[in-house]
Amino acid sequence: MITLARMTDIKEIVDLFQAAKVEMLKAHIRQWNQSYPSYDLIKQDIADNRCYKLVVKGRIVCVATFIERGDGCWLKRLATVSDCTKCGYASQIYHYLEELAIAKKIGYSYSATHHSNHKMQQFFLKHGFMRGEGYIEKARSNYGLFYVFYKELEVETDE
Repeated sequence: MITLARMTDIKEIVDLFQAAKVEMLKAHIRQWNQSYPSYDLIKQDIADNRCYKLVVKGRIVCVATFIERGDGCWLKRLATVSDCTKCGYASQIYHYLEELAIAKKIGYSYSATHHSNHKMQQFFLKHGFMRGEGYIEKARSNYGLFYVFYKELEVETDE
């Protein structure tokens, strides 16, 4: 079941992110580090009702942050527990959030990922995103290039 995360979930979500960081390091993906995503950022996502969780058999197996901004929404901090990466949970939570965006008449979905994160790049392409321009974050310039991915959503107009 996919629902908004609650503060009582924070330890389990932080642990999920910590494990994801370890897996990313093993795969030489330099997108996240020890301070990102931070406990405070995760806590803020939950407080702002932007963090969604997918629970299977009482366990949080996947999380994602859904941020509405302007004419679009941003999918951020998508992570799956390491023993479930081939179970399709990231796709399930993405489809849920895409339907939420369409119901809110949001026209575009965006995300960004590091140039070394080939798995996420393939994920976005598989789900109909286009790869946009690359950029370097000023705060993390030593990390190198990030790519923006975007997708126009099929929103019905009132006309």
